[in-house]
Amino acid sequence: MFFKNLKKFSFIAMIALIAVLLVGCVKDKPEDLLAEAKTKILVDASITNLKSNINLQNKAIVKDSKGEDIEIDIVWTVTESEFFAIEVDEEGKVMGKVTRPVAGSEQPEVTLTATLTYMKKTTDRKWTVYIAPLPESEDFTIRDAIDQPVDTIVTVEGIVTYIMAGKGFFLKDETASIYVFTDGAVDAGVKTGAKVKATGKKIIYYNLYEIKEPTYEVVTAAPVGGYDYESEAIEISVKEADAKAFSGASSIANYGVVYKITGVVEERGDYNDLYLVGAKDGKFIQFYYGAGDEVMAEIRGFVGKTIEVTALVNDYHSDGYWRILAYAGTAKEVESEELTDQDKVDRVLVELGNVYKENQVILGNLELVSGNSLDEDIEITWESSADTIIGIDGIFTAPTVDTNVTLTATIKLGEVEETFEVTVIAKMEVDISTVLAAIGKAEEELVAIEGHVTYVMSGKGFFVSDGTASIYVYVNGAVSANIKPGAKVQVIGNKKTNYDLAQIITPVSSVLTEAPAEYDYASKAVEATIDEIDAKVFAGAESIANYGVIYKFTGLVELKGDYNDVVITDVVSGKSLYTYYTADSGAMAELKALVGKNVEVTALVYDHHSGGYWRVLPYGGSVSEVAGAELTDLDKVAAAKAALEAMFVVDQEVKTDLVLPVANELYDGLTISWLSSNVAIIANDGTFAAPSENTAVTLTATITLNEATETFSVSVLAKFIDLTPGANLFFSEYVEGTGNNKAMEIYNNSGADVNLEGYFVELYANGAVTLSTYNPPIALTGILKNGETLVIVTNNDKADQELKDKADLFSGSINHNGDDVYLLKKNDEILDSFGQFGVDPGDFYGSAEGPNTKDMTWVRKSSVTTGDRIHDDVFDPSVEWVATSTNDYTGLGSHTID
Repeated sequence: MFFKNLKKFSFIAMIALIAVLLVGCVKDKPEDLLAEAKTKILVDASITNLKSNINLQNKAIVKDSKGEDIEIDIVWTVTESEFFAIEVDEEGKVMGKVTRPVAGSEQPEVTLTATLTYMKKTTDRKWTVYIAPLPESEDFTIRDAIDQPVDTIVTVEGIVTYIMAGKGFFLKDETASIYVFTDGAVDAGVKTGAKVKATGKKIIYYNLYEIKEPTYEVVTAAPVGGYDYESEAIEISVKEADAKAFSGASSIANYGVVYKITGVVEERGDYNDLYLVGAKDGKFIQFYYGAGDEVMAEIRGFVGKTIEVTALVNDYHSDGYWRILAYAGTAKEVESEELTDQDKVDRVLVELGNVYKENQVILGNLELVSGNSLDEDIEITWESSADTIIGIDGIFTAPTVDTNVTLTATIKLGEVEETFEVTVIAKMEVDISTVLAAIGKAEEELVAIEGHVTYVMSGKGFFVSDGTASIYVYVNGAVSANIKPGAKVQVIGNKKTNYDLAQIITPVSSVLTEAPAEYDYASKAVEATIDEIDAKVFAGAESIANYGVIYKFTGLVELKGDYNDVVITDVVSGKSLYTYYTADSGAMAELKALVGKNVEVTALVYDHHSGGYWRVLPYGGSVSEVAGAELTDLDKVAAAKAALEAMFVVDQEVKTDLVLPVANELYDGLTISWLSSNVAIIANDGTFAAPSENTAVTLTATITLNEATETFSVSVLAKFIDLTPGANLFFSEYVEGTGNNKAMEIYNNSGADVNLEGYFVELYANGAVTLSTYNPPIALTGILKNGETLVIVTNNDKADQELKDKADLFSGSINHNGDDVYLLKKNDEILDSFGQFGVDPGDFYGSAEGPNTKDMTWVRKSSVTTGDRIHDDVFDPSVEWVATSTNDYTGLGSHTID
C-alpha cells in the first residue's frame, strides 16, 4: 500500500508544483497565498514513529505579487488523544507533546491539523501521526545505566542540573550524571532542581553518555529558587580541571560535575571560541556554546578579564580539553593573580607546546615567535639543528629527503631562563603541478598546486581551479580568513579521492595574491539548462571536467526527502540539481525563502551523488526569482510524461497492485489512460495477479490535454511469488574498512543448494525504517551451493583490488558506515539481520574502546548455525561475531561452522 501511495504522491506533487507556476500570474488571491503557505509547513519526518516532542511552526511566510513578505498564522489542533497534545508557550512557540503508551501497546494514531488563516479565508493541511510505544526497560541508577551496552533501554531518576534549550538536560543522582538528549524543546515543567524520571536508549556520543529518544516525567517539581548549584559547586583551578582523567569509564566521575573556577577569559580561533585560561600555567577549558546565546554573550563581555564562574562539565573534546556549560549570572570579575617572572615563563612554555607539536610535518615557512603579550620584556630566541632547512627566522627550504629538525627556543624574562625543544619533520621538495596532474596522482601521494579559490565552505574547505581542472582542499575545520574566492593560493598536501571527488587532505596553504573585494563568479558562469548539466558524463576520470564548474541555470525550488534537501528542478523534464548542505548559508536562506518559485541561480558543481544526481554549491547573492515559463498544453503533457518517467523504472519488479495515475483535478481536461499488454496479470487499472512465472508486461499511458497528446510506455517484470519458507542462509562476514572498502558475505547452511530467486539484501541507514531510493534492495540471483558463500562488494571503483577480486556480486547498496542495518530476506521473510532495526547507534555498534563495527572486519562465530531473525532486538556484535582487523579480506569466500 505504501508503494502505491508513494507513487501517487510523487505524481501529484510534481503536477502541483507545475500548477504553482501557472497560477502565479493571478495577483494576491487569498486562496493562492494560502495554497502556497501550505507548502511551507515542515513537519518532522519522525511522525511515522514518533518517540519525543516535536516543534511546530506558528507562521508561514510567502511573498505577494510585489515581492513583499506576507505572514500567515498557523493554528495547530489534534484529534483527542492522551498520547499527543499541542502546547503553546508564553512566546507563542508551539510544541507537539508526546506521551508514549506503555510497552507492548498498539501504536496510537492521531490526526494533526494545521489551519492557516488569511483575510478571513482558511485552509487546512493534515498529517497522520503514529506514536511509538515505550520499549521494555529496567530501572537503573545513573551509574549502572552508563554501564549498560549501547542501545539498552534504561530508566533513570535524578535531579535536573542543567538545561540546554532545544537540546536536552543533565540528570544527576547520588551515583553519576547523564545527559538526556531531547533534540528539541524540553517540557516546560522540566526545570533545574526538578526530579525527573527518564526512559530511553543509552548511547555514547563522542564519549558523552546520553539517553536518546527519551520519554520523561516530572516526579517532583523544581523548588522555587531552582537548582542550588552554588552549594554543589566544587572550587577548583583551571589546571586542576584540565588534569581530570579522561579515559573511558574514568571520565564518568567528571561529567556533569559543577565547578566554581577562576581564570582569564580569552577568544581564540576563527570562530572566536571562548576559553577560560589559567593565568599562571596556560591550561584551558572551553565554554560550550550549548549554554545558549545569552550566557555566551555574558561570558564574552569579560574577554581579557579574570573571572570566577560556576559551570557544569559537558564533555571532553577530541582535541584534548574539557568543555563546560556556564550558569547564567554566575560570572563575576575578580582580582587578577599577580604573576612572577617564573609564572610568565612557565606560561610561555605551555603556549609554545600548544603551537609547535612533536613530529609536526613542515611544508612551508614557520612563524617562530620572538615575544609574548604576557610581558613585553619576554625574549624568545631560536636555534635549529638544520638551519639550512628551517632557519632561526622560520624560513623553510625544502630538503632533498624528509629530514628531522630539532628547534630549540630559549625564553628569558629578568633572571628567569627556560628552554623549549621540539622535533619536526621537514618534507622534501614537491614540484608544483597542474590541478589535473595532481588529480591523476596516486592516493596519498604528496602534491603541490597553485590556482584561484572559487568557493569556500565554512568549516570544511575550499575549491581551487587553475584552468586545467578543479580540486577540493579538505581543511576539516576553519578556513583561514585570507583564503577567499578569487585569491590565488599555493596548496601542498596529500591527494585523496573520496566518493570520486578528488581532494587534497592535510593541506598547507599560502596566499600568493589576495582576493579582490568581490569575487566575479558571474563572469565565470556557464549558462546551461538543468537538463544539460544533469546529462554531463559521470564515469570516473571523465567526471573531472564537471567538478568545480560554475553554472548559471533556472528552475523550480523544491524541498525533498526526510531532510528537506533544497533541490532545483526543471519543471518540464523533472531533472534536478541538489544543493549541498554546507553551501553558503546566505544562498541557502535565499533559496528556502523561494520554495515553490522559479529562480535563476549561479552555483559551483560539488560532486555526483550515488543516487544519480549532481550536487551544487550556490553563491550568496546569486539567487533571484524569475518568471516561470508560460506552459503550453504540450508542455503540460510533457510534464505529466516526465512525472511518469520518474515514477517507473524499466524492468522494475512488480509484486502488488500498481497505482496508475489518471485524470487529475489540478489540470482540467488532462487525462491519462492505460493499456496493459497482459491484463490477466496487470489490469488496465493496475490490479495485480501473481503469475506462475516471471512475466514481462508493457504498460502504455496516453496523456491528453485538448489537442496535445503524448504516449509513455514502460516494461515491468511481474514477479512469481514463491511462498515456500526461506532456506537457512545467514550473513557470515562483514567488512567495514577504510574508505570504500565494504562487503557482506552470505553462507548457505541449509543442507542443499538454493536458488536465490526471491532473496534480497536490504540496507537501512542511520536508524531508518524504510528503504532509501539511494540504496535499493540487492536482488540475489543464481544458485548458492550448500556450504558455500556469496560475497557482495561495493561497486565503488576506489575499493581495494584485493577486495574486489573476492566479489561474486557488486552493488552500490553495499554502502555501510558502521552504524547501519542489513537484512537478509526471502520476499518478506527475514532470515538474518546485522545491527538493530530502527535504531541509530551513533557511529557504530560495539564498544567505544573497541572493537566495534567502525573500520573493522567481523566474522560470524563458527558456533552460529542460523541467522538472527529478530531484527529489532539489541545488537551486540561480540555475541555472535568475532572482530579481526581493518581491511582484512583473508576469510572472504569461505566460512566454517562447528
